[in-house]
Amino acid sequence: MPYIRPGSRSPEALKADKQKYLAFFLAQEKYGIKLELVKEIIRPLFITSIPGAAQDVLGVMNLRGHVIPVANLRIKFGMPEHPFTDDTRIIIVDSDDGGMGFNVDRVDDMVFLSSGEIDETPNFDVAIIRDYIQGIGKIDLRSLIILEVEKILASYDLPGKEVAGNGAIPSIP
Repeated sequence: MPYIRPGSRSPEALKADKQKYLAFFLAQEKYGIKLELVKEIIRPLFITSIPGAAQDVLGVMNLRGHVIPVANLRIKFGMPEHPFTDDTRIIIVDSDDGGMGFNVDRVDDMVFLSSGEIDETPNFDVAIIRDYIQGIGKIDLRSLIILEVEKILASYDLPGKEVAGNGAIPSIP
């Protein structure tokens, strides 16, 4: 058992004070979303395109009987398209606004960050993505761009979004 100095906190207690984030890659940049919003991570399934949908909406997929819209975050953030690979995953998020899938290049790991390890979003010219960034996490020598999932979800006006009766995509069971 490791020695813990009197008055100090155990590694388990320190970890409990930190927020958990799922880290993933888009191009060579590392992004993160709150783990509590992640319903599941899946390999890409058959995606049906939606006529007239935004350019960054890949379409919808049938996930165990539930129709889930899927967005391409690369396109949303102004990055070039990238073909699906063996590492490509769809992160299914669930929130107050409903569920949605985010297509990402690769899922990395789970990251624990305290509020002191997260800086405010820097003021830069790329307003498109700045609006969707909650902050910048500091992990060793790398940065983790923490996304504001609720704002990303609210930016979509998909056909059938009002199916649930409360203006949201149905929640995933």
